[in-house]
Formats: sequence, C-alpha cells, structure tokens
Amino acid sequence: MVTRPFPIRHAADEFAKSRADALDQLTVQRGRAALTVADHSNDVEDCRRLLTMLGLDAAAEAPDNARPVYVAPVM
Repeated sequence: MVTRPFPIRHAADEFAKSRADALDQLTVQRGRAALTVADHSNDVEDCRRLLTMLGLDAAAEAPDNARPVYVAPVM
C-alpha cells in the first residue's frame, strides 16, 4: 500500500471545502436573483417566463444542472 504525503490530502480537503463553499454561495446567489426577478415581474406568468429564461426555474435547481448565474449588483 502506498501512503500519500499529508500535503496532498490537505490540498484535496481544502479543494473540497472550497467547492462546497462555492456551491453554497451559488445557491444563495440564485435565491437572491429569483427574488429580484419575482419583485420586478408583472405577474405570475411573467415571473415564470423570466425565471426559465434565466435558468432559475425549478428544473434548473437540480444539483447536476447547477450553473453559474451572473446577477448585476443592485444599486
């Protein structure tokens, strides 16, 4: 059995933690974006269309379909 040096395992743990943190931030960002869309839409149908167009609908919520969403800063 080959043992791996501590720094490689530590780097892998740090990478996994960073990835988990990034996914958490993406979830928060997507939630904020969805709330902003809902706040600015005219009605339910308008909101649904906009969320789908932006990839923020329920179908896009699956972990395998996670994609980054750019949301401009609110001023």
